[in-house]
This record gives sequence, structure tokens and C-alpha cells, in this order.
Amino acid sequence: MSGTREKFNAVFFAAIMVLSMVAFGTAFAGSAAAIDSAETTAEDIDLTAGTVTQELNFTLQNGTDYADSGGVSAETTINVSETGADLSVSGVSLDNATAVGGTSGGTDFSGTQVTETSDTANDYVNVTVDESQLTGGEANAIDITVTVTYDDGTVASDLTHTIESDGGSAGSGETDTTPTFDVLGLEITNVEPAGDQVITQGSDILYNVTVENTGANSETGVEVAVGGAGGSASNTTTAVPASGTVEFTELNPSTSNLATGDTEDATITTNSDGAFAHDTVVNTVTARDDDNALISGEITDRQNLAGIDTAVAERLEVTIVESGNSGGTTVVNSVPFSDFDTLAGNNPLVDTANFIPGETDQYSIELATFGQGSQYDITINDPQNEFSTLAGSTEPLGPGQNDDQPLRLQRNVDADRLTVLDDGEVDRIESDIGSGAVPIDPAPSSLESTSDDVDATVTLDTFTETADTTDFGTTAGELAPYDDQTGEVDVTVANVDDATFQGNVNVDPDPADTDENGTSSVDVNLDFAGAGVTPSDVSETVNVDLEFNASTNASASDTVTVSFVPDIGDTGTISGDVDEVNESIGLGVESNVESAENVPVHAVQIDSVLDNSITIEDGLSLEDAPANVDGTAVNSEDPADNVRIATDDQFRVVTYSDGEEIVQDPRSDYIVTTGATTTEVVQNETEPGFNILSEGDQNPIDVHFLQPNEYQVQQKVTLTLADNSQETRWLNATVNEAPGALGGTGAAQASANDVFDVPDDQDLTYEAIEEQFSSERAVPTDRTNSDGEFELLNLPTAAGGSQYLVVAGAGDSESADGQNRMGFANFAGYSVVDVDDNADATPSSVDLSVQQYEPLIDIQYDLDATVEDADGEQVKETNIAQGNDRTVEVQVSSSEVGANEEPTPVGAGVELDDLSLIDNPTDPNSVGSLDFDNLETNEDGVVTATFEAASAGDGTVNVTASASDDTAGGASTTGSQQAEVTVFGAATITGDVVNENGNNLPGATLRLYKNANDVDVDGAAVSTVEAGDEGSYTFIENQTSGERLQSGQDWVVEAEFDGDTETRAFNDISTGTNDGDIVIVGGDPAASANYQIGGDLGSQTATAGEETSIDVTVSNQGQAEGDQQTVEWVVGGNVVDSATVGPLDVGESETVTLTTTVPANLAGQTVGWYVQTDDDSTEDDGTSLVVLTEDGEEPTIITYAGDNGVVGPQGLGDAAADFRNGEIGPGELGDVAAAFRNGEPVL
Repeated sequence: MSGTREKFNAVFFAAIMVLSMVAFGTAFAGSAAAIDSAETTAEDIDLTAGTVTQELNFTLQNGTDYADSGGVSAETTINVSETGADLSVSGVSLDNATAVGGTSGGTDFSGTQVTETSDTANDYVNVTVDESQLTGGEANAIDITVTVTYDDGTVASDLTHTIESDGGSAGSGETDTTPTFDVLGLEITNVEPAGDQVITQGSDILYNVTVENTGANSETGVEVAVGGAGGSASNTTTAVPASGTVEFTELNPSTSNLATGDTEDATITTNSDGAFAHDTVVNTVTARDDDNALISGEITDRQNLAGIDTAVAERLEVTIVESGNSGGTTVVNSVPFSDFDTLAGNNPLVDTANFIPGETDQYSIELATFGQGSQYDITINDPQNEFSTLAGSTEPLGPGQNDDQPLRLQRNVDADRLTVLDDGEVDRIESDIGSGAVPIDPAPSSLESTSDDVDATVTLDTFTETADTTDFGTTAGELAPYDDQTGEVDVTVANVDDATFQGNVNVDPDPADTDENGTSSVDVNLDFAGAGVTPSDVSETVNVDLEFNASTNASASDTVTVSFVPDIGDTGTISGDVDEVNESIGLGVESNVESAENVPVHAVQIDSVLDNSITIEDGLSLEDAPANVDGTAVNSEDPADNVRIATDDQFRVVTYSDGEEIVQDPRSDYIVTTGATTTEVVQNETEPGFNILSEGDQNPIDVHFLQPNEYQVQQKVTLTLADNSQETRWLNATVNEAPGALGGTGAAQASANDVFDVPDDQDLTYEAIEEQFSSERAVPTDRTNSDGEFELLNLPTAAGGSQYLVVAGAGDSESADGQNRMGFANFAGYSVVDVDDNADATPSSVDLSVQQYEPLIDIQYDLDATVEDADGEQVKETNIAQGNDRTVEVQVSSSEVGANEEPTPVGAGVELDDLSLIDNPTDPNSVGSLDFDNLETNEDGVVTATFEAASAGDGTVNVTASASDDTAGGASTTGSQQAEVTVFGAATITGDVVNENGNNLPGATLRLYKNANDVDVDGAAVSTVEAGDEGSYTFIENQTSGERLQSGQDWVVEAEFDGDTETRAFNDISTGTNDGDIVIVGGDPAASANYQIGGDLGSQTATAGEETSIDVTVSNQGQAEGDQQTVEWVVGGNVVDSATVGPLDVGESETVTLTTTVPANLAGQTVGWYVQTDDDSTEDDGTSLVVLTEDGEEPTIITYAGDNGVVGPQGLGDAAADFRNGEIGPGELGDVAAAFRNGEPVL
């Protein structure tokens, strides 16, 4: 409602303060005059009318109860102000302030003066009373009338209206708290008809208005006014409900003067004769002709004038605006054709609307006219933008006229597929287009990746297709070349793997145009000029990932990787032997060295190694030693404060896992070199690390890391305690980072507690180098042969040679026995090698030594349980029908604790601690069990078992496993590592569709949904069935997936009958039948008759040429009385006799006799026959007529039928034997064979 007024109260304070005046003359010296507050009155003020008149009555008299401080007059202030935020007082004025003349006690009061001044900005008026004419004891009654005007339409909350004296003392007057300000609220709570209305020109409209009086007093009533070209029409009621009540009233303004096409406001108001209306409802009334205009036409594709897909046509949104006579009345607003069947029921400007699907869809709509010359602007919008918006106008129309408006929709043409073409595809596509073989079949093959020299320009061809054109002889929806499009192919450089190339990639042109065949070509190369490098500076392959997108449809896209391969220039070779040292064989007994087979060997350029290196330098700081050990003070430490490189000093390297130190093994996890220093180091396998064997010149020691991680170097420190006992501690050491060269110093870390971070992109392990150079000429990786030999080929070398670090073993498990690893034999498993160009020098040679060792690191297991699904695939969760078996597998993988590596399968021989079922939430004992022979992994690291589902019971359980060895705590499956198994029984959902009276609703459509949210989603139903003759339905499977319904599932069934729908939820369904009727309120099954055939109508026997007959009983098994129907007897496909039955009441039956003469040419044959009515037929009963010969013999075929009248294998064999014996001919044998094949009785 607009302008609603609510009653509000405000305290009306009438504080009549004492007014005192001091006489100017001696006659008034010492005397005073006062306002007698007892005589003051204050009444409720009704602000409804907008202008308020308040009369103030008080008596002015001479007295001594108040003495003015000086002056001859006193002022009374009438102050109107607001305490709420919604009221604005527009002005206060003194309408009448006159003293009542007369005498009292012989004194003339006629000279008493009452004047006023006002300040409209501050909303007050001052009333000044001159008492100079009053003498002692005399009084004069004064009437002052004050008028206050408020803004029209203002909503007020609270008002304060006070009367006070500006010269009086506080509290000298009295306060009247009774009066209130009332804004009466005659509120409109309902108007019927609601909203904008359409009437037939010349008729009136009736409004039913409900109002509530929320005020305290009465009002003038309710009015409706309708403005029109011929003048306004109004109707008013003065019946006003009492305060606090609701009343219903009818307003019937005459609207017959509205012209056709005229739209006017219908304004319903309360208190319409006051200064402001308390409530207003504004709708419109439009006058239309009694007749209409018909607009109809076909909906077609403009390109081929053929019909479009009905589903597409149904979604098109129609907007129709009458622009001729009504001034732009919107008749239809964005209504899809699919809603045309209900449009007339809810739109008074539409008399009929139809959408007629077909090979070419059609529409028709009858629209209100607004006099001769009504014109309709039609807009068709496709919300999915497959077609352009269509706009057009009809011819000027009048009542009873029609206009054919075919809708020729222009299909929006955009790309639907873009392919970066593989080699040879351009020629194939152009050949197919030239021969008219469009669409291209098979689909174009994508290039995916290609490579070329680092300084080459690579040309990439693309092919863009659209399904929105018929230019190449295709139909809409078939792919054809998207030809001659400007800027259609956009190219984005998505990623550049540029370890040694820090520049841009040139793509030209971008975007690219398509030619007459829909193909484009773009050139791609590396921008060396912008990078400030030359091709010879690039030592690693630059991989460029490119994304191609169609500008008209970004989803039409393809990707390609272009690899720019550098010329590695001069190359060298490293070869050598790897020996395995067997430390279990004592020296002097036999050789403890043998050739090491299958050991990984790889080479890394020193520049890359130095990025992963630190140096330990004498004199750098150590972390602070503890002040005490277990409460005993530390007196000294050795070494103290700083790193020391001295004989017998010990160092180690650690990483961290969850805050725990993981000690690294010097036989595999890092490399120590001493360069030119004379310091000697040795591996320490007891306390994994290395010792200073001889301090030499104490120059820095290099430590190199192959695998990405965060590393910390520590030195072993001896602490001497106050009790002279000693303890050892490993303290973090400050190291130099980025040494720049072997033996270099680099920059010291800021703190001994800083870690050295080797990022993932600096992985120098064998696996990483092998992958990095997999497509390169260089071969920096190899595994030793049976003689321990290896060869690393085509290693890039700079002028003057290059240095490589060659590493063997490095913790490899493949070349070691059992759980052992292959590592460095006392730092001899690696070496720095100088490599020269093969053209200038012989291949470099190096011999390395490795040893097997039992890893000191912890191994953690990663277990992943899976279960076989219905397709034989191993998955994380599946459903299994009761009584079935499925294979369960547990993949066991392992990784080093603290290592930055992915788990790998363990191979054979690892045994699980446990493999079992746990509840989730079902008790495993109620749904199945696991069966297995053992819990050891096979060669693939897999443990296999069988899940056997119980024959009864359903629910969900998890498969879980655990394993442990020498690691702390072992490992077990949790969360996503477990497999989930749900055992189910086959279930059905069935019931009847009925109305509220229990009547069945046959033919109702029923849809099955996975949940309630899917019910309103088009196409979300997984199964659809139709209720049978008795309104019954059954769901047994998910038709979309083909799976049976299963116990434990939740489903929602929606039933629809004659446009009314109702749903029913079936939650946690059980094995077997889940029954539930669905009630559709208002469903009205059509009552009809149903004539069904009864009686014993078995096979008959008759003689050729003679008359035969049958008796047929027909009963009405429907729900209504039926008309006459014809009963027909069909023999051999021909109607041989008929009769009429009925009319029959419900349950009534009638028997008729049908007679025919058997034709002589049927002698010896068996022919089928049946009886039919309009509602029923016995054709499927398989009845037959056996025709005897005129001499009474049966047909030959009967001889070979069994007791059931069917020719079986024995009968067929007998017939074949008789045929061979010449007793029957080929025709008779053929009849027997045909009877055998169809399996129907011949009697």
C-alpha cells in the first residue's frame, strides 16, 4: 500500500506557566498578574485533515503568585515540534488571538492586548498578553486559537505540542499529559481484482475493497477514481468502519466512457476529501474490443526454410506490444511457446494461444484489439542465443481480422569445433571439401605436439567448423567449414618452459582469419631479439604450450605443445666402469670388488650442481649450545661457538618431517667434495655423516644435494658439564650458499638455524635428468651392463671443455638385493669429470665404486584399498547385489620418511598385518565377509582378497588394511584409502495413482527422480512409466543407467494426470516391493464403458461346405453405460459374421451367436480365428478352426500334434519320416514345419 498512515500518540504537554507583568505606572507597582492553569483545557488533536485548530482557554488575572522580573508583559510560546524523524511541520501561525472584552469587579478588560509573532523556520508562535489594563484581583478570560498546518502526505511518528512561558520559572505551571495527536489510519488491506485490469469497451468494473481503520476517529470514506479520455469516473463510499475494525466495501465506478485502447489509472484512496489521503492503491484499467485479431504462422529456419527442432522452438520467448491504438500496451511479455497452452487462462488480452509441434512447428494467437488499426510488434528471443532475436510488426488489424506472420529465424553462426591439424590433415580436408564430402569424416586429427630447431619458425594449421550453416550442402547441426571469417582464431601462449630462454614467443598472425575452406595458418617462433640471447645460448629444450580458441565460441578450442630443441653444438662422452664393494668379504681372503650390473649412472653439468650446493667453512657460527643438560650446567663446548674443520670433527645433514629431524645417509642422499683443499673426509656409517680424516689446509668443504628438499648441516659438539661429565649434541651450523665454483665460499647464511632450500625445479636425481633429456640428443643417463660398464653420450661442452658431476647408485633399489639400496662406497660413487669435445679429445673416463647397504632411513607404507565394480574395474566404492562376489585389492606402496618423493609399489614379500571389514555404518557380519589365502604382496605390491556378499541383509561397510615393519607406528588405511562396499537387494517401487476419492487414474505419467531437487529440472528423470488400466505403476530399474533399484536408496516419484502433479518420496527402500499410492487431488478419471469378451472360446472343428457357429458373451466392465458396439468373427483374416450388442449398463452382459459357412477350399486345413469388439480382442489367444474334409477327415497336420494341440519335435520327426516314405507331400511337410516353428496349437 502507498501512503499508509498509522495512528500515533504523542504527549500533549500543556504547561501553563504563570505570566507576570510589572506595571509601568505607580498603580501597578508591586502587583502581578498570572495565568490560572486550573482554567486551561487541552484536547486530543486530530491531524487527519492536515490542518489542526487547537483552542487554548485560560484566565488572566492579577495576582501575587508570580512576580515577573521586570517588564509590563509576559509571553506565552506555542511550540510545535517533532520527536520522530518522519514529521515535517510546514508552518505555525496564530489564527485568532483576541481577549474577550468585558468587565469584572468594575474593571474594563477590553483593552487587554494579545499579539503574536511567528517563526515558521523553527515552527513556533509567540503569543504576547498585555495585562496593563488589569488591576488587583481582577481577571480576564482569554481564548487563543492556534492553527498548525502539516505537509500533505507526511507520515508522522510522534509529536510534542507544548505551551510554556519564556519568562516563567520552571515548574510554575501544570502539565496535562492526557491529550494525544491522532493520525487516523484507514488502511486498504485488499483490492479485488488486483493489479492492472482489462475490460471490454463500454462496460463497468467492480472493485471489492477491504479497509481497516487503525485510527481512533471516523473518516470520510473510500473512493475509486478512473481517469479517461472522456473524463473521469469515480465512485465513493462514506461508510467507514469503526476504529480497530475491518470492513469490506464495493466500489463500482462507471468506466463505459473509456475509449477502446485507453489505459487509465484507477486510483483507490481513503480520506479523499482531506488534505492528505491515508492510503492509496493505483492500478490501471485498459479498454479493449469485444472481438480479437488472429495472428498465426510457421516457425522455420531462415537458411533453409525448414522446421527447427521442436524443443528449440518451445524455448523461444515471445513478446507482443500493441503500438497502434493503445499507446504501447504490452500484450505478451517474454512467454515461451511451451507455455502457450496456459497463456489465455492468465492473460485477459489473449483469448487463445496455441503451439502446434510438427515437422514444421506452427503457432496461433488471438489477441485483444483496441479498435480498427491495432498493430502488434512481435519480438522472438532465443534465451540460448542459437538464433538471433527476431522483431517485426503485423499489418494494422481490427476486430475479427487476421494476419499471417511466419517466423523466419536467423541462426547465429559461430564456431563449434577448432582443431590444430596433424601432419597431412590439411590436404585431406581440402580434398574432401573439393569432392563435397562434408562433414569431414573421420574427424580431423589433432597435432597435440611437435618439435623443431630452437631458431626455427613452426607453422601450425587449424581447421574451424560450425554446425550453423548449410553452405556446404550440410543440414543445420552438421559440422561444416567455418569459412572466410576475419580474426576467428585466437592464439594464447599458455606456458613457456624456459629454463635457459627468458624471452617471449612470437605468434603471427594473432588472431588469424579462416580461408574459403575454414583453415588458418599461424607461425610460431622464439623472440631472441627481445630476450637478449642467441640460439647458441639456449642449452635446454624450450617447450611452448599454445591454446587456440575460436573468437565466436571460446569452447571451440585445441591445445598444442611446440618444443624448440637447441643445437647442443660440441659434445663429449663419458664412459667408465662401476665396481661393487662387498664389505662382508675380508681383505686378503678373496677380492671384495666385482662389476656392478644395472647400476644407474648419470651426469650433471657443474653449473647446475652448484645451484644445489653449500660449503662448510671453518669459523662460521654454530647455534648456541644449551646452558644445561638435565639441570646440570654446561661449563664448555668443543668446538665452541663456531664451525671447526679439524681432524676427527664430525658433520651430518638432516631434513625435517613434521618437526622431526630425519638424518640423511652419506651413501645416497648428498655428495661431499673437497676440491683443491688438502682436507680429507671419510663416510661415517655408524653415525650417518662424515668425519674429518685429516684437516689439511682447512679450506671449505662442498656439500651437494640432488633431490629437492630443505637441508640443515650440523656439527657434533662435546659438552663438558659442571660435574665434569660429558655429553654430545648436534648443533646447527651456518653454511655458505651459492658458492659459484667448487671450493668457492659464496654468501654465509644469516643464522645457523637457516635451512638450505633446493626447489622442485632443481631436481638433479637420475629420474629427473632422464626425463629432462628424454627427447634430446644428449644421453646423460645409463645403467651399467653385466661388466659394470656405462657410457654417457653427446654431453654438451663449451669451448675449452666442461665439468660434469658423474654419480652412480645414489640409493637405487633396483640394482640392489632385497630391501637393500645401492650407494656410494666411501665417497667413491661419484666424481667430477672434465669433458672435452669429442672432435678434439678422446672420451673422458671415470671409474666409480658403489656398495649395497641397508637403509638407515624409515620406510612408510601407503595402502590403497579398492574393490571390483560391475565392469570388472577396481574402484574406490561400488554396489554389490546380495549373494555375489567381488575381488578386493590393496596396493602397497612405500616411501622414505622425510624424502620428497612419491610412494612406489613395494614389490613382492610385504605382509599386511590386517585386512578386514569395518562398519560404515552397517555391522559387517550382516552383509558379507572377506576371504583370502594370505596377506603377502605379489610382485606388483598388491594383496588380493574376495568380498563375498551375504545372501540376505544390506548396508555399507569399508574394506581396511594395515601394515608395519621397522617404522614407528606402521601404517594403516584411513579415509579415502579405504574401499566402500554397499550390499543391496533388488527392490521395486509400486503403487496406484488415485484421486482424493480413491478412484484410480489410469494413463497417469510417472517419473522417477534421484532427489526432490531434480523434479523441477528438465530431463532429470531416470525412468518414466505410464499407469495401467487400474492406475497402477511399477519401477524396477534406473532406465538411464540400466541398473536395478537397490535397497537403501532414496527416490522420489512424481505422478502427473491432466496437468496436475504430486510427488511421493521413497527413502531407504528395502529389498523387494516398496508400495506407495500417490494421491492427485482433483484428478478426474474419465468414466467410460469397456466391452470385454467372455465365454469359452476355444479352438473349433467344422466340416468344409457346412455351417458352423459360436456363442460370444460381451460384458460392460467399464465405469459408465456404453453405446452399441459390433462383435466381429474373424476367420483367416476375414470377417465372416458380426452382430450388435448393447447398450449395456455397468456390469451388464449380452450373448450373441455368430454363424458362417466354411468355404470348401479350406478343407483339410487349420486356420486361425478370433473375436473382437471396439474395446477387446481374442486375437492373442491362438484359437484355430480345424476344417474337416467333406467326408469328415481331419487335416493332415492334426495327426502330428500332441495332446496340447502343438506340433513338437516328435511330431515334426514323424512328418519327416512320412515324407521320406511318400505318405505326405512337400506342402503338408511344410505346414507341419511351420506349425512347429510358431509353437501355436493347431487344434
